[in-house]
Amino acid sequence: MFWFVGSTEKSIWQQAVSSANINQIPSNHSSRFDPQIHPTLQTGLEAMLVGALAWLNAPS
Repeated sequence: MFWFVGSTEKSIWQQAVSSANINQIPSNHSSRFDPQIHPTLQTGLEAMLVGALAWLNAPS
């Protein structure tokens, strides 16, 4: 499995959308990548737990 979890502050996202510069928002491996800790961490952990439980709790 491979997970992509991240978030961008709402004001930064809205500014990028309005100026048609969404591709300028930093992503993984960029020194400017700075995802919001909350709710990103909680959402990522919940997604991974649900994925793991789906496999670990699957009927054999």
